[in-house]
Amino acid sequence: MQEGIRSEMRFFASELANDLRRLRLVEHLSDADLDLTCDLVVRTVAFSLTDLLSVSEDDDYQVGQVRKRTTRFLQMVFVGAAHWNSSSA
Repeated sequence: MQEGIRSEMRFFASELANDLRRLRLVEHLSDADLDLTCDLVVRTVAFSLTDLLSVSEDDDYQVGQVRKRTTRFLQMVFVGAAHWNSSSA
């Protein structure tokens, strides 16, 4: 079960990286840094899902809080990636 989840997470990260490459949105990142960024995005979303699982689906406030926090996490990841200099890392 764990290996299956890990495999799917790697697949999602790889697909995200391919999409970002195709859209030419992160040309300043090396392939390795882009792969790490996408892995971080997928892990962030997966971690947020564990928060959602502990909230009642009828609790709109808590669901909204998880959504806002996840959005903020992802904004921070992408802002950081936008300013990352792969050549100096």
